[in-house]
Amino acid sequence: MEAEIAEFVRNMEAGKEGPYDGINTERDPLKIFKALHSTKVKPNAQFEHDFKLITACYYQIYLKSPQVQAIFRKRAHRNFMLRCLHHYALVTWTLQSDTPRPPGVSTISPITSLLNHSCDPNALTVIHSGRIVTVILRPVREGAQIFTSYGRRWWDPKLADYELSSFACQCVVCGNHPPGQKWRAALQRADVPKPILLEVSQIAKLVERPGLVDAAKMDAMKQFIKRHTRAYPLPALGEIVRLYAVFLEDAVQSENETRERLTVRAELLGD
Repeated sequence: MEAEIAEFVRNMEAGKEGPYDGINTERDPLKIFKALHSTKVKPNAQFEHDFKLITACYYQIYLKSPQVQAIFRKRAHRNFMLRCLHHYALVTWTLQSDTPRPPGVSTISPITSLLNHSCDPNALTVIHSGRIVTVILRPVREGAQIFTSYGRRWWDPKLADYELSSFACQCVVCGNHPPGQKWRAALQRADVPKPILLEVSQIAKLVERPGLVDAAKMDAMKQFIKRHTRAYPLPALGEIVRLYAVFLEDAVQSENETRERLTVRAELLGD
């Protein structure tokens, strides 16, 4: 690998063709459609109702077109169209979905691809609107590795049983090794300091307080996590990390949506 990188750098400095220069980047709609049609992904029962709703909406819209009516005339034809639309909804949702990534989906990013998985991540990766953003969830000591989650996170009940089918996880949550044993022993401690429990209760009320901006809520959670790093991974702290992750995801998505609205406005107004 190091030899390949060194050769690549030498070629680039000499002005020679790089390994990706000969790749045709033109988009062929037919090839894209064939790839979409042949892509296989695992069903997602959690969002099946959404897929069916999307399918029904597109089905009704397309059938208003005389050209589509001429192609899909018989009931069997239209049933085939329904199945295809349902499949396309599942595939496109999988490719464009936000964090967490559904089964079968991976990402290629200059930074995020360097991060290993842990079911106890210290960073959050948000995939939204064509952007991949990684944000630190809790303090990371100097020299320590930054971990993100490929799906499963111990402090998120919705993802605690997420199946990591591509590899056998050996993180501190799952691995039967000394670091894992130490981590699980800390998780099961019964002597939770009362001040921590009191603060958790206060932050939970703060999060629900109407009129308080999200930035203030996020700052309170961030400071709490920072203050009690030594007590981690108590379940009480895990709950605050979970809430903080939810607010971080919403903040990234809101920022992306604002950027997209401004981009569309500029294009429409010719700014």
